[in-house]
Amino acid sequence: MPTNQANVAGGCLALFALPFIAGGGFFAIVSYRSLNDPKFHNPWVGVFVGSGLFLLGCAIVAAGIGGMKKTRQLKAIQEANPGQPWLWRKDWAQGRALGRTGGSVISTWVFALLWSGGSALPVYFFFQNPTPSRNPWAPLFVALFPLIGICLLTWASLQTLRLARFGKTFIQLQTLPAVLGKNLKGTIDVRLPIRCRMASILR
Repeated sequence: MPTNQANVAGGCLALFALPFIAGGGFFAIVSYRSLNDPKFHNPWVGVFVGSGLFLLGCAIVAAGIGGMKKTRQLKAIQEANPGQPWLWRKDWAQGRALGRTGGSVISTWVFALLWSGGSALPVYFFFQNPTPSRNPWAPLFVALFPLIGICLLTWASLQTLRLARFGKTFIQLQTLPAVLGKNLKGTIDVRLPIRCRMASILR
């Protein structure tokens, strides 16, 4: 991605995050100042929600800044090594291609926790404000969000167990640079049980 496009993307992320930062911070401050006001019910919930939105906005801004920084670094490497894409990534320059299991586990956990935290609020307000004319399908609709959160947390746990079992995998390339249409040789480094290793040796 060119640097200009990266800057535009980072600016768009900052604009997208601005309502979360401003609105979340304002909501958290107002709720905190209303802790002793009897007119407000459950002000701590407002503090929690506002703080969460504020931190989410800050995280979006940080992600945008990090993306722009990585884009500038990649452009500098590409300009220093034109026509040599195998030198544009640190692991490729070392003759290996790292797996992305670790990054996938982190992103899965972040999304699962954000979804679970956000879905807990509708459930809380649903049971805190009962109404006699409530739609009979409303409980099922509200329960759908935490159920999705449970599925996401289960998936993140399975990903973590898989990472703990097999470790960080990578392929050590023997053919470098790799050319499209040509043979590629390499050794896959993965943590396997002893029986699996013996079976692969016998084959």
